[in-house]
Amino acid sequence: MDLPESLFRPESAMWVIFLEAGVALALLLVIVWATWPRRREDDAEKGRTSRDE
Repeated sequence: MDLPESLFRPESAMWVIFLEAGVALALLLVIVWATWPRRREDDAEKGRTSRDE
């Protein structure tokens, strides 16, 4: 399968930069979601946060 030459010219390779930025953003969101502190069950019932201790 031959790819067209125009795909690799600097002016048309912008899709690679957008793809990389999208993957980096998705990775950032996954890391933040995975490390976000979870509420404990008893605190959720009382409406408390981790800062109320």
